[in-house]
Parts: sequence; C-alpha cells; structure tokens
Amino acid sequence: MNHKQALFAAEYVKSGNATESAKLAGYSPKTAYSTGQRMLKNVEIKNAIREYREKASREAEVTITWWLKKMKQLVDFDPRRFFDEHGNLIPVSKLDEDCAAALCGLEVQEISIGSGDEMQLSLLKKIKFTDRRAALDLIGKHLGAYVNELSIINKLSDEDLDRVLDKMLSKMQAK
Repeated sequence: MNHKQALFAAEYVKSGNATESAKLAGYSPKTAYSTGQRMLKNVEIKNAIREYREKASREAEVTITWWLKKMKQLVDFDPRRFFDEHGNLIPVSKLDEDCAAALCGLEVQEISIGSGDEMQLSLLKKIKFTDRRAALDLIGKHLGAYVNELSIINKLSDEDLDRVLDKMLSKMQAK
C-alpha cells in the first residue's frame, strides 16, 4: 500500500466519506468519487480501515458488550427516577448515571402568571429523554431479531436454493 492509499484509509476512518477522503489524500478532485469507490474495494485498504477501527475501539475500550450495556441502560431507565417523593424534578447535578444517560435535553422557561402585586413567577421544565425505541431497535438488530430474505437465502445450500427456485418457477408457470 502506498502513502496516498494509507492516507485515504486514515481519512476514511475519520469521515466515512470516500470522496472527501480521496481528496484529502491528494487524489484529483475531478475523479475523487470514482477513486474513493475503487479504494474501498482494495483488499489492503479495507484491511487498513478495519485495523484503524479496531485500534480506535481498543483504545477507547469500546466493545460490543459495552455498547449493548449502554443500549440496555437507555431502554431500562425509569422516568419516575427524575422526581423526588414530592413530585419535584431532581436537579440535573443530582441525577444518577442511568438517569443522566437517558436525559437528552432539558428546557427551563420562566413564566409570569398574573399582573401587578399578584404576579407570580413560575418555572416550566421540559425533559426530553433519549429514544428508547431506537435503542431497542439496535439491540434487536444485534440479536438477529429482524430477519430479511437475503440473510435467509445466504444461509441456504446450493441444493436447497435450487429446490426453492425450481418450486418458484413451477408455481409461476402454473399461473
């Protein structure tokens, strides 16, 4: 692998964009798209990209187990834990790790109620939680809960696939 190819691999790991990575590696902007696509098919470059990613994951101590635990943490959190026994919102600085991880946004607005001497100030607090459905979906995909036709077909032996195709053709011809 030459210097430009190694630079392409390193840039691709950062951005995930083959065209931009080709430009940053010094390839012609006019042919960057096709060059980037060709580079992604090169076995040496694919291996370098995989190695860069594995190294980054090791250094960050990010594993599938870690990721699954984080996703499970988002799915399992109980929104009631954001409030004390009197129904008051617990300050963000006092939230435990699970609640803090589930918090996606917090908006506080000061609202005036009434007028003159009878005017009162009130705070409106809006909590936004992370998307539990997205976390569940990612866990489901990891566990293989979603089956697509292509994955089923890929698992069939050549003989089984031939039988399925013969059956399909005979049904189509019968119509």
